[in-house]
Amino acid sequence: MEVNGYKIESGADLVLAKLENADLTNANLAGADLIGANLAGADLIGANLTNADLTNANLAGADLIGANLTNADLYYANLTNANLENADLTNAYLAEANLTGADLTGAYLNSVFLGYAFLNGAILTEANLTEAKLVCSALDHANLTGANLTGANLYYANLTNANLENADLTGADLGGANLTGANLTGAKLDVILEPSQGEGFFDGPLGSDDRRRRMYEIDQEFSDDFENWYQKWIEGLTN
Repeated sequence: MEVNGYKIESGADLVLAKLENADLTNANLAGADLIGANLAGADLIGANLTNADLTNANLAGADLIGANLTNADLYYANLTNANLENADLTNAYLAEANLTGADLTGAYLNSVFLGYAFLNGAILTEANLTEAKLVCSALDHANLTGANLTGANLYYANLTNANLENADLTGADLGGANLTGANLTGAKLDVILEPSQGEGFFDGPLGSDDRRRRMYEIDQEFSDDFENWYQKWIEGLTN
């Protein structure tokens, strides 16, 4: 099918596409190249975005209820106030993504990479974050009621005033995390509290899966700065 003159299909080249408020319900965009695309307010309910590249894409206010984003690359994507209820983001890459105010109720976030991501005020009620990487992420005022954070890496995460009522934190790494004002009523707290030097931070997308972030012309200056920082950070850990 075609939307706004763009061919919507698996593997489509939609770099910088203008699809704001587009009706993409149940669209098959598996493996599509959506780098820098504008999907703000788009209807992506039930869409197939497995292995799609959404680097630096604008998905602010988009409706992604039940969407499949397994293995999707959402580096630096804008998902502010997006609705990701029951969406599947298993093993997705969301480093530095902005999910402020996003609704991730019941979402599948197993092994997701959310290092340095913004989840301020996000709703993660009953979300599955098993083995998720949330190193240095901002989760202040986030609602994690009943969330499964088994084995999650929350090294130096900001959980100020977060609601973790009845959350399962078994085996989670909370080394250096800020839990000031957090609600831990009924939470399972068999956790690691000593800083782990970020162990596991670069597992998965940046490590064992060999999915080092690709550098694009879009926001190239920022990417170069971050790459230099990353190299110095790694050197600091190994010295």
